[in-house]
Amino acid sequence: VSTLWQIDDSGAAEFAEQFYSRLVTNTVADAFAQAQRTLAGGGRFNNPYYWAGYLLSGGGEPFRRATSILAHPESGALPSFHPFRKNNR
Repeated sequence: VSTLWQIDDSGAAEFAEQFYSRLVTNTVADAFAQAQRTLAGGGRFNNPYYWAGYLLSGGGEPFRRATSILAHPESGALPSFHPFRKNNR
């Protein structure tokens, strides 16, 4: 997932919550589309500024949970992922 423009922090948090919660039972593309439709459907983030700037890229393969690191915490390697790091200017 990438963006076309700088995204509002609170809108990004809402999009991430909607998107990742849907990955449990949907494909990546379906979860992405459902998250966008949810935000567009009404409420605080219904303006396209909050949901239309996201792009989904990839080969279309089904989402697979990472197993090498997450399934073996004894390896000592911990994933680091910061999708929505706040810009402190």
